[in-house]
Amino acid sequence: MLHHARFATLLDRGIDAYWRSKGYAVSASADVGDGLNVVRALTLTYHHPVTEVGEIFLWLWVRHLGTTSVQYGFRFVDGDGTTVFAEGTRTNVRIDPATMRPAPWSDAARADARELLGAEGSEAPELIRR
Repeated sequence: MLHHARFATLLDRGIDAYWRSKGYAVSASADVGDGLNVVRALTLTYHHPVTEVGEIFLWLWVRHLGTTSVQYGFRFVDGDGTTVFAEGTRTNVRIDPATMRPAPWSDAARADARELLGAEGSEAPELIRR
């Protein structure tokens, strides 16, 4: 059975994959600009255990895009989308590397995040192999 803590790791992989596909480096390094952000909040609701090895799909969308933060909505489902394993929200805050304080997203990052704005379930899900 998939341990509940693994969903946070799978979510990290899915969010990182989206931003990497847009050309962003996702790192704790000070020179990555919009890639330097931290998790402020994470909520997870579990609906159905993952009991077999196989494919899990991640639906990911942006619920809110603020000046320095972004709130994602997400849902983990099986291959045909009929079984929801878990769902929730995650808020990330962009950090200024010099001050380690919240910093505004660049215009480019805002445009890339807007592609997921309000797209709940309307885009193809990211395949996550566990």
